[in-house]
Amino acid sequence: MLVLAVGVVSLPAACDEGDEIPSGGNAGTRSSSGGSAGGSSGSSHGGGGTTSGGGTGARASAGASGASSANGGTANTSAQGGATSAGGSTSTGGASGTVGSSGRVGAGAANGGTGGDAGSPSGGMAGDADADTNAGEGGNDASNVGCDAGMSRMLVPSATGWIDAQDVCNDIGIQGAWGVYGDRYGDATCIHLGLHEPEECSFVSTPDPSGGFPNVGGVMHTAGTIAKILPCNSGVTTTGCPDHDYRNMWGAGIGLDFNVRPLEEGGTHTVWDPAPHEVIGIAFTIDQVPVAGMRVEFPMLLTDAEASADTPPLPPGSTTEDHSTLSPYFGAQLNGDRKYPASPLVNGENWILWADIQPPSLAAYTFDTKRLLGIRFHVLASTTATSFDFKISKLTFLRN
Repeated sequence: MLVLAVGVVSLPAACDEGDEIPSGGNAGTRSSSGGSAGGSSGSSHGGGGTTSGGGTGARASAGASGASSANGGTANTSAQGGATSAGGSTSTGGASGTVGSSGRVGAGAANGGTGGDAGSPSGGMAGDADADTNAGEGGNDASNVGCDAGMSRMLVPSATGWIDAQDVCNDIGIQGAWGVYGDRYGDATCIHLGLHEPEECSFVSTPDPSGGFPNVGGVMHTAGTIAKILPCNSGVTTTGCPDHDYRNMWGAGIGLDFNVRPLEEGGTHTVWDPAPHEVIGIAFTIDQVPVAGMRVEFPMLLTDAEASADTPPLPPGSTTEDHSTLSPYFGAQLNGDRKYPASPLVNGENWILWADIQPPSLAAYTFDTKRLLGIRFHVLASTTATSFDFKISKLTFLRN
């Protein structure tokens, strides 16, 4: 369970021989108190290790009808109403290896949390491949987004980043705060566990990580620098050491928790089930996919059996952000099991149906939409320092 005040996360055990090691662990969000709202949080971790190739293709489209072809493949679309669009866009090559896991952090009125462990370089962005568009399902075109029954819901946060269950058109039970995080904030694993100087760690310049998420009209703008993963300092023996401190230098990101009570009601984080609301996935617009790569992660609550089966065993109430194999995310199985590629995003509109989300390790736990906790846009760290500057907007909960 995501909570505002958390203890230190247990470090994951080493992966089995032959496994690709996680690239950039799960992204937690900084809890930002929008109005009277409680903030969000998250924690995560990964192991360090080898690299893997880039993912393929990307899903993005405006509600199309019929079928359209993508570079080298066929994209089947079946939208109701929308204009025809091209298939998923492609890009060349794969981005350089990405690493790092995000941690739980708190902001504003919320308490800080724990940092995560990091993963190793893996997965570039998209390559030339058959691109599959999901344009028709959910219909995120203008004709299918609104307040009428059965329409997709685009939820716009308050000026401080809070989405309230009582907001106009919000009949799908979403309530939570947008927030930011980074490996030098909250539990600051880069500093406290990796023993690096603050200026050696990832830095978020926009918005201020100390609290809230100022925005205009739901355009969530963030910018900063993802630090270069450095050699481990003396005495640090986590995965990747001595050459690369993968676990403690994991990057930064932004995110939203789906079901949070206001602080005056305890600020409790609970699961959100999209099925009663007929929500089949998520759509959003990103103006510029970070060069370092990004994973769109969907943390969820683990069953007690799934938690206890991890190595080392996790206590009841743990989430996939605590799990050694990390949270499920968009495109996790693009290159096979335990390969950890970046999510295949494109600049512009992206569509993610629940069927597009998988655990990085299929044997670790079952992806179950009844246990969703939130969404994370996690910029991955690598062996090269990179800047990031992007905007997430038009976050829409898709319906048929």
